[in-house]
Amino acid sequence: MTDTATGDRATRLVVYTAVFGPGYELPQRPPGSADTVCFTDRADLEPHGWTVRVVRPLLPADLARSSREQKIRPHRWLPDHDRSLFVDPTVELLTDPEELWHELMGDDPGTWFGAFQHSYRDTVVAEIDAVLQTGLDAPERVHEHVRALVLTERESLQHKPVWGGILGRRHHDPRCPPVMEDWHAQVLRYSRRDQVSLPGVLDRAGADGVRLVEGDNWATVWHRWPRSGYRRPATYSAAATEALVPDVLRAERATARVQELTLEVEGLRAETARLRTVVRDAESVRADRDSAVRQRDQVLSSRSWRWTQWSRQVLRAARRG
Repeated sequence: MTDTATGDRATRLVVYTAVFGPGYELPQRPPGSADTVCFTDRADLEPHGWTVRVVRPLLPADLARSSREQKIRPHRWLPDHDRSLFVDPTVELLTDPEELWHELMGDDPGTWFGAFQHSYRDTVVAEIDAVLQTGLDAPERVHEHVRALVLTERESLQHKPVWGGILGRRHHDPRCPPVMEDWHAQVLRYSRRDQVSLPGVLDRAGADGVRLVEGDNWATVWHRWPRSGYRRPATYSAAATEALVPDVLRAERATARVQELTLEVEGLRAETARLRTVVRDAESVRADRDSAVRQRDQVLSSRSWRWTQWSRQVLRAARRG
């Protein structure tokens, strides 16, 4: 195989992306002669010069995770090409993708994986914290992932993340598919944020054929991210929690919660009735006390009480004597 751009599709570079769910748009087709393919679940997606391939999501209830199927496994989805450049739909390519390919992959034909290092996070721990802070995945799934990493490959937590916005691969190189299958399994089992699991996956594969390049993730001479006008749909973060739970379970949980709250309300009503009885009893006792106090004050202030005061004093003196 050769990297020269010819009429042979096996040697041609393919630039591809994945767009799943409503609210997303494709960027304009990048310049140059590379083939361009977009995998999507939407037949109404405006192609903007790309070849659109409508596919069924791997996990229809979790479209964000489903998009990782094509992103991570080009060896399954692009059998007619040997060289692939995955570009996230949030990224805009500014030059011929062949130039970016050579920047990522270098001159060594033995390089099968090339990507940019993360330019503004130094460790996988920092990436995990950002995922939790921004709500990009369900906390319980992320926490489970962290526990697994601590138990099996603690050192990867201190590795510098690999930016997932642009990935170069010779995806039919025999070293590539097993690593990508490992990566995909991690994304299905643990956090859908694939940048969390990739460093550990590459560790297990070894450094042979892997090229990680320093570069500003936001902008280089080859790309801009995020592209102008891009807005992440509001449903993206919601799907991180809601789409992971089937409707029937959510309904069951909601029903159980309603029953729990109903019992609480009934308990509060009973307690309210009891307190009302206590208040009525207290008011009755207070009224009796007030009546007795008034009667006492009337007696103490009466003329007869004052006139008989000397006789009471005599009686008290006689008792003491």
